[in-house]
Amino acid sequence: MTVMSVSRRHVTLALLATLWVAVISAPTYAQSALGGAVTDETGGVLPGVTVQATSPALIEGVRTVVTDGQGRYNIIDLRPGTYDVRFTLAGFATVVREGLVLASNVTLSVNAVLDVGGIEVQITVSGESSIVDVQQTQRTQTLPRDLLDAIPTGRNVQSIAAVVPGIKISSPDVGGAQGMQQTYLSVRGAGSRHTTFQVDGMMVNGIQGGGAIQNYFNDAMNEEVSYQTSGVSAEVSGGGVRVNMIPRTGGNTMSGALFVGGSNGAWQADNFTQELKDRGLRAVGSVDRVYDVNFSQGGPIVRDKLWFFGTFRQWGSDIPVADVFFADGSQGVDDGRIRSGLMRLTWQATSRNKITAYMDRIFKWRWHQMSARDDPLTASGVRWPIIYYMGQVKWTSTPSNRMLIELGYSTNIENYSVEYQPGIRQERGTPAWFAGASRQDTILGTRWAADANENFHYPERFVIVGSSSYVTGSHVLKSGIQWTYGTYERMDNRNADLIQRYRNGVPSSVVTYNTPVIWRPRLNYDLGIYTQDQWTIDRVTVNAGIRFEWLNASNDAVEAGPGRFVPARRFPEMKNVPDWFDITPRLGVAYDVFGNARTAIKGVVAKYLTPETTDFAARYNPAFSSSDTRTWTDLNGDDIAQDNELGPTTNVNFGIRSPRRPDPDIAREYNIESSISLIHELFSGFSVTTSFYHRRFKNLGKQDNILIEESDYSPVTTTNPLTGAAMTVYSLDPAKRGLIDIVDSTSATDQLTVRSLELLFNARLPNGGTVFGGWTTEQIVGINCDTDNPNDRIQCDHTQFDIPWRPEIKLAGNYPLPYGLQVSAVLQSYAGGATSGFSGSFPQPWLNVNYRVPSSVARDEGGTVVVPLIEPGTKFLKRWNQLDVGVKKIFDMGGTELHAQFDLFNALNSAVVLAETQTWGSALGRPSSVIQGRLPRIAMQLKW
Repeated sequence: MTVMSVSRRHVTLALLATLWVAVISAPTYAQSALGGAVTDETGGVLPGVTVQATSPALIEGVRTVVTDGQGRYNIIDLRPGTYDVRFTLAGFATVVREGLVLASNVTLSVNAVLDVGGIEVQITVSGESSIVDVQQTQRTQTLPRDLLDAIPTGRNVQSIAAVVPGIKISSPDVGGAQGMQQTYLSVRGAGSRHTTFQVDGMMVNGIQGGGAIQNYFNDAMNEEVSYQTSGVSAEVSGGGVRVNMIPRTGGNTMSGALFVGGSNGAWQADNFTQELKDRGLRAVGSVDRVYDVNFSQGGPIVRDKLWFFGTFRQWGSDIPVADVFFADGSQGVDDGRIRSGLMRLTWQATSRNKITAYMDRIFKWRWHQMSARDDPLTASGVRWPIIYYMGQVKWTSTPSNRMLIELGYSTNIENYSVEYQPGIRQERGTPAWFAGASRQDTILGTRWAADANENFHYPERFVIVGSSSYVTGSHVLKSGIQWTYGTYERMDNRNADLIQRYRNGVPSSVVTYNTPVIWRPRLNYDLGIYTQDQWTIDRVTVNAGIRFEWLNASNDAVEAGPGRFVPARRFPEMKNVPDWFDITPRLGVAYDVFGNARTAIKGVVAKYLTPETTDFAARYNPAFSSSDTRTWTDLNGDDIAQDNELGPTTNVNFGIRSPRRPDPDIAREYNIESSISLIHELFSGFSVTTSFYHRRFKNLGKQDNILIEESDYSPVTTTNPLTGAAMTVYSLDPAKRGLIDIVDSTSATDQLTVRSLELLFNARLPNGGTVFGGWTTEQIVGINCDTDNPNDRIQCDHTQFDIPWRPEIKLAGNYPLPYGLQVSAVLQSYAGGATSGFSGSFPQPWLNVNYRVPSSVARDEGGTVVVPLIEPGTKFLKRWNQLDVGVKKIFDMGGTELHAQFDLFNALNSAVVLAETQTWGSALGRPSSVIQGRLPRIAMQLKW
């Protein structure tokens, strides 16, 4: 359901309703839980059994509940750690389960059978419990601190996600080489804006890119990291990857760690193969140096009352960029540094009230931000930190052993600028300013003279959450509210207010801009109110949830000075862009097949919304940075685009008003995911999972230029330059060129379907080792034909083509050996192109051959026509295989451990191409990104 004019009164009523629900129920368990059934030796249920969970992970030390009328119990909102669980009932022997390892975001089944006996009788059972969660229906991979320290990774939560089956990343991180620019996560077609990042169960997403752009997380902060890839409950809006970082809190014992590690370019293997040279690549990306220093310390300020944890980290990399050179032939280096200082406090204010708070202050510098074939001297950007930080405050209260209340606040601030190199910025209106325009060859893929533009970003996001739950042994009723809001102010400027474009060195066009610009879209509220019910009846647990979501954004009134192509402007406030209301139900069922928590069948059907922040509002803001493509003939041959050399605008309202507006009935994009899974523990600590997933995206956006009809296009026969065959393209009536009034609406026919099959395993080895991984195959099929432009309908329906299933393999783990040795490895094997390749909302893992039809043949209202020359799903990059291995020696120094570690990333020295030019021309197929060559890392970690 979508409503474009939901009133504030409705929001107020919803808030009051939520508060009422919170009073009569109680909070959600943000992290993990222990649950199960207690019976006597005949199988009869035992109500009234006192169940106590004890762990050093709890600042209060112990949590107590009582079994309900069905003999079941649930202890919720537990931190991950090692637990002892005690079951006591008058007239029965006491049973104690020791050494139970509880991971984050799971419910661990711990059952007990009590024999009749005296109160002094106690039966202690040591050993691990089942690793099959027979109550919750999400798919979660948890990586504890010991495993994070053991396996070879780049030590950030995005690149670590690459080891999790089903998750795809936008680019590989070989030994931390990607640490200065984040990788982005996707799962089953849900891209980076669908990813939810949480610290201690509270969202910390930024506001840029619909929430896709994140801050930088301090690795030492995390006790565990859980990656949830399906079955996301009503507590979260998005249905992509849910990353929950469980922070370290300190504890009653002083402890700390120091990690120091790095790599030197002299150690790196050369993977610049003859094949790459033959394909036109002049150099591959490599490493000059990568380093990471991470110190942490935690402990009690007051035992059992107030704990602290603090960490400082500085990491950086100097990365020569593929196919980037200075005039003297030396390779351009992308060099950057990040610093993080974090402090966290945990205060047990009373026996039933706990308050936690943390602040992470971050600084990031990047002195040469550039891409392949950019001129590093003139066309690279300098990134400066203005102010970066993340923070949280959270209050948790347990009024009774059946109630939990949580209130919290978090924020993500990422203010920064990307500026020209020193000396490149020129004074507006001077001859040097006109001559200093950025230059780009669209065929060769090169850029020089200046970076594309200078931009200043001030994104700020704030989140307020509250939740409550009523918990019995067989029932957990949860309700809560999440309100996120914020602003994203941005300013853009550029030399000459345009980019000069060339085709194989010949001037062809310019892209003009409405700079200088400033815009300030505002997210007034992204409000989610949810109720989630978990009910266990015998062997069946039903997880039913419903989420009500309101989203409202606006554009602040702003003023912008005159530019080369626009006058001084003042734009009024724009309200309700958009104003949406949606309902998203979630349903999951888990069946404990044999009643022993060893085998489960799970099914999920859930609706998820595409996350949105300020991008929708900014799209319709006239002050938003917009462009206009115009022809350019260099009449005097001075390589400067003067006004008299430019063709007419293709947008008569350029820079004066937005060329786009939303249809009043435009709806929010959503997707429905359904899945069926079988999980079975073959033997103690070893489980296998088979799953099938189906996800369909609907309400995809449609753009309609209402001033142009399909009849305004005329077919033109030309030659396919790749095959030599005749092909038809379409040219717009010259009388209609420059007429732009785009209305964005919701397509009734376009859709995207993703199908996936997974065969996974998890193994908890007896000697403390861990191995997990599996095989995944996926098919992505889209229909994107709802347009009046016949050029855009060429090959628009992928169901008409044989789109292949694309398999991938993931394996990761560590294994302890005698004498304090450990070995570890991570294997990633992706079908080529499966890591990225999004085209708008559409994941597109295949390669295209895009033909820019010369303007002498065909044009449309946006400039030169671009059409595909090959069928979709027929051309792919080569399979990306990456093997990372590590070996560690642990020295016990009497209270302090020294971990000496050697990791080898891309151990097989793969030279796989990660991206290549897809535009028809002399540069077609030229690699633009190649995986880093084999890279050793030497590291040392002290733990005390």
